Amino acid sequence: MQKVSILILVAIVLSALIPLNADVSLADCAKSCDSNKYAQLNIPAPPPQTARRIVSWNIENLGTRNPRRTQQQITAIAQRILTFDASVLLVQEIFDDSLLEQIRSYLGPSWEMYYSGMENALLYDESKVELLSSEILVSLQNPPYTLYPGRDFSKPVSGVFRPVRMYAEPFRVIGIHCYYADAGVRTAEGNWLRARIIELLDTPGESRDIILMGDHNGSPGSPPHPALQQGNILHLLPKQNGDVTDVSGRQVDHCYVTQNAKDKIPSQSTFVIRPEHYGETNAQFRATYSDHYPIYVDFRPDAHTDLADLAGFVAQWLQTGCDLQNKWCSSADLGGDGNVTLTDFALFAEHWLPGVPPLPEQATNPNPLDNATGIAATADLSWTPGLYATSHDVYFGTTSPGTFIGNQTAKTFDPGTMTIRTTYYWRIDEVNAWGKTTGTLWYFTTESGPPPF
Repeated sequence: MQKVSILILVAIVLSALIPLNADVSLADCAKSCDSNKYAQLNIPAPPPQTARRIVSWNIENLGTRNPRRTQQQITAIAQRILTFDASVLLVQEIFDDSLLEQIRSYLGPSWEMYYSGMENALLYDESKVELLSSEILVSLQNPPYTLYPGRDFSKPVSGVFRPVRMYAEPFRVIGIHCYYADAGVRTAEGNWLRARIIELLDTPGESRDIILMGDHNGSPGSPPHPALQQGNILHLLPKQNGDVTDVSGRQVDHCYVTQNAKDKIPSQSTFVIRPEHYGETNAQFRATYSDHYPIYVDFRPDAHTDLADLAGFVAQWLQTGCDLQNKWCSSADLGGDGNVTLTDFALFAEHWLPGVPPLPEQATNPNPLDNATGIAATADLSWTPGLYATSHDVYFGTTSPGTFIGNQTAKTFDPGTMTIRTTYYWRIDEVNAWGKTTGTLWYFTTESGPPPF
């Protein structure tokens, strides 16, 4: 036990001396398939440190769309997915698994898929998560659904994942596509899904971190939402950048989570990835991709390490050749460089035991978007606070990085009436009792103003 204490003390000292990057999640797959040019541009920042991004996307009749998608469009869908920095992607309206396999193949060798056989599938990046188990929720093929002869209802798909390159508890995701044409069926689907999740929560050893996402074919307040929300077992996450999730203005794609999972979502909300993030119109987006927008949630699994984790780490000490095949030496290669070294030990120590608060993570999702133009002179600024942040240092002005305005607890800032045709710079440094984390520098340009008379 004395040796363990010495090792922990050494690791804590090293963690202060060695530059850390605990989340090596930046497009490992994209690099392997030479797709860096599809890295994120105007869409939100990569997931917070040690988080895993879960994305849901109804791809609109993959395999049955008329006219049938071209090979160029299938490739474009895969390229778009690479920009999401997703760990798990839940997809709906899959009617040709060979086309889904083409997409998976383009994403790179670390990507795998699990298809339910009817509309729903999981795509996941093994460089970020390990699939522990999966199931097709076939109970939805039983009554009351058999009351509708000739209709093969979509089969929800479920997977239990554990993050790789970190010591963390498993989490479960469920992908759904509710029946569009009958509110009574959607109510039945909601009741069954809620009952299944209660059953899972009552099962010893089952993860209590459950995320349910997909196309609900109903806006909040209409079926299946009342059934899903009964008993307060599941919580509907709000969307931080508007409720519309498809090109026709509907609010149909949603994310529900258990309370345990909600507590591990830094923003406590989902984000909608819209055509304007890529400089597209709705018409351009639908022509190539879908009538639905992708939505995502950044989930931060429990990453505390304890004595059992330490024993597993020591067993891999100084190993080399860590890669996808050996799960990065059973997750001991926390830095992802192929070796288990002192750098990994420092990363391990950073998450030693619960109750040791870290520095705050960076603020994300700026509004206005970074490099945006045509912003109203009376616009307010807002952002998603970084995990563990208790207050925010605001910098704002016409020269980089902006002038320090002050510290505040609110996640919005009113700069007053700005000058038209002017570029403004701003930055949010996140603060808590243990220190400060410098934010990303953002900028935008105000509108041109009314035309002269």
